[in-house]
Order: sequence, then structure tokens, then C-alpha cells
Amino acid sequence: MRRLQSHVVLTGGRLSHVQAVTTKAFPGIYFISARVDGGGAKNLVATWATQRLGGNAPVYAVDGNAALVSLYGGVRAKIPELHATVPGAYKSRVCAAGPDAPQGEDAPIGGGGGAPATK
Repeated sequence: MRRLQSHVVLTGGRLSHVQAVTTKAFPGIYFISARVDGGGAKNLVATWATQRLGGNAPVYAVDGNAALVSLYGGVRAKIPELHATVPGAYKSRVCAAGPDAPQGEDAPIGGGGGAPATK
């Protein structure tokens, strides 16, 4: 969570209810979703993906909200078949925001204001 929070670009933006899940469809990928509040955001849900939770693997924005609020680039540049609508991404959103969580839209291929995925 600290790693994600340190790359949030909203002044006063805070992540909460951070949840990570895996799926058989994308073995070795963790989908991490969080609620984003503050800095102009209210009840936003953002989703990222990484291969390791320990903080030493690249992180990518899965949905447009993650690309908008953080410096992480879009995952589809790295894994084209990974979309915001895949079951693992949506499951993490439901875990973070409840059963009425929005599906989310794909992050732009360049994502995150053109910033590269960071390690």
C-alpha cells in the first residue's frame, strides 16, 4: 500500500480498503484495488496489477482511474490481453468497494500521464 500511495499524484489523495487478489486466468498477476478519496477524488475505485506484492516488481495501471491518479503506466502496453473487465480485476474492485463496485474502463495504453511503470 505504501508503494501505491507514494505514486498517487493527487495532493491530499489517500488510498483505503486496499485489496489484492489473483486469478487462474492470469497466473502470477496480482490485481490490487483501492478506494481513492481526497485531492478532488470522492469514492473513486482504482485498480493496478503487479507480479509481486513485496514491492520489487513493476506496477501497472489496469483501469483509467489508476492511470489518472497515479504515475503508473497502463498494463496493456505490457500485457495486451489484460483488461479492466477480466475477472481478477473486477474481483479486487468488489473486495475494495463492495458488491456495487463499478466495472471500470481500461487504462490508456500509455497510461499514467505518460510516466513509465516504476519499480
